[in-house]
Amino acid sequence: MIPERLRVCFHQCAYEGFPRLPHRTKKPSFLHAIVTGRNTAETNRGYLEELLHRCVAQGCGSVLIEEHLEGQRLRPHQIFEIASEMTLKARGKVRVLAFVDLNADNRGNTKFGEDVAVNRGLNVSVFRTAAAAEAWLLPQLEGTINGIPTPIAPGNS
Repeated sequence: MIPERLRVCFHQCAYEGFPRLPHRTKKPSFLHAIVTGRNTAETNRGYLEELLHRCVAQGCGSVLIEEHLEGQRLRPHQIFEIASEMTLKARGKVRVLAFVDLNADNRGNTKFGEDVAVNRGLNVSVFRTAAAAEAWLLPQLEGTINGIPTPIAPGNS
């Protein structure tokens, strides 16, 4: 459950940047979450749980998170616990994740969270801007429908 005073906006973004192939019926897309509120462990767990729920409900395994949380930064042990726990829960639901923390005063904490998630098998990368995150994310969508890998059609390999 998302804590009070937390706002999460979700947008399904279609990607039309590559040639359409005849065997595709849907355009690949990603879920874009814009998160605002207080920066607490409860808030982070809450929005990440909601994000996983949305990924499953919408059948979308590619995600861009723009985090605008205010307040004291999480401590390293909190980041480790949340990143470890959520990466396990994301297995099989999230294929690729781009993360932007717009209030990070240094990249140490976000980089640490990225390292924890990557070491547990999640394809995640952190960025300073949403534009940079999207530029990384869009090529990751090649060969997917809604972020889920698709089989190569005969003759298109």
